[in-house]
Amino acid sequence: MRTYLKLYGPDLLKALPILEEISTKFSELSGSASLREDKSSKKVARIKSSSVVIGNYDFSFDWHTEPTIDRVLNLIKEIDLKLLKTKVRYEASTIKIGEEEQEKLIETGYSVSYVKFTGPGIYYALEKMISIDLPQIDTHGLVLSQFDYFFSWNKTPSNEEIMKLIKLIEELLYQIENFKVLYNVTTKDSKKEKKKVKVLDLKYLKVKYDRSGTYQIDKARFDLRRMT
Repeated sequence: MRTYLKLYGPDLLKALPILEEISTKFSELSGSASLREDKSSKKVARIKSSSVVIGNYDFSFDWHTEPTIDRVLNLIKEIDLKLLKTKVRYEASTIKIGEEEQEKLIETGYSVSYVKFTGPGIYYALEKMISIDLPQIDTHGLVLSQFDYFFSWNKTPSNEEIMKLIKLIEELLYQIENFKVLYNVTTKDSKKEKKKVKVLDLKYLKVKYDRSGTYQIDKARFDLRRMT
């Protein structure tokens, strides 16, 4: 798999050596969990190479083995912190090699709202999204694809309900200190889109809210108030 970055200037020339340094760090580092702990994996994916690329993206990190979502989040957090020192903005997409041009979708019975963030600050934006709780949202979570996060509706949402979701997203993004994260929301009808594109096997983490102040992600529980 590769993690692709789309970079927006100014300061692009300052960003490239920073990204190379990050690549070197992640080629050697053992790594640890980010938004959740994953102690089941004994081997931690490493980055074997990185380079400037020609095409729809500007820079890529080439993983030696398929990374966990935790490992990708560690990389994004590192990019957030390092690029904060520049004026560069970026988007990140972690995609299987050969599937760069294929749109990946979550398969559900109703609509899905996909969110794409522009950092620095993507890691912290994802952290905030976990707390969203709407009765019309069946499940939501992080996803490795051209998108960063998804909200799966349990009905066909009205314009007012989509606007309510967008309002919640904006309120949470305003709470992030030191970062001004941009975002885009795209809502797709799962049934209609399934006829247009092949729904691929996605790697994602679903979030469930249990009304007690804690959240459950793939059986790993944590308290948001303890997150740093």
